[in-house]
Amino acid sequence: MNNPTDVPHPDSSDWTVLRSGVTRSGGEKTFIFDFAQDENIEARHIALYSATGGIAASELEVYDSVNIAEDRPTYSKTLITYRSSGKAVDVNPFTFYKSVDENNQWWRVKLKDTVYVRLLAIRNEDSERFKDVSILSSTHSTITEDPTPTSSEWTLVMSGISRESDTSSTELTYNFDINNELQTRHIALYSSNSIGLSMREVQIFAYGKWVCIMI
Repeated sequence: MNNPTDVPHPDSSDWTVLRSGVTRSGGEKTFIFDFAQDENIEARHIALYSATGGIAASELEVYDSVNIAEDRPTYSKTLITYRSSGKAVDVNPFTFYKSVDENNQWWRVKLKDTVYVRLLAIRNEDSERFKDVSILSSTHSTITEDPTPTSSEWTLVMSGISRESDTSSTELTYNFDINNELQTRHIALYSSNSIGLSMREVQIFAYGKWVCIMI
């Protein structure tokens, strides 16, 4: 609804209750509500309602749940036939990207806009081909240098990442808080391992618009 006519209340026909009975206890200061995709929640307005005691909140953050890496342009130093760089962002669980068996391999994706990254999720195909990996970012509109830790166009976000598990469904997930200021247009993975680089899927989620309420 674009313009609710009723004030936000659990009994209002303009509003839908998503969670109820939420109470802060002890030293708890942060509540995180994760709404699964199958809940089919769409909203233009978010409200907090308290029947007793009033409301005080220092900040309310609403995050976007869209994978902004899906089907975006990708590039890689090398590839194996039928294992191109785009296979890592096609949201297909049966495909994957794979480089040749050499060190200093890289893979990168160009996002539609410059964003603050909230979540980076990496699912690996081969544990041997995901060792000594670095994550890099860049805000440049046009990239002219390969994504390496020494490139002036790229910023090193994290290094020394290695997948230890041999379970193909294992997912390495990295969270970035907005206070870390990971603002980027491009995300890259770089491996110094001699056996190359491989990923089944790379997903990127950005911070959406948020409202700050000062008390």
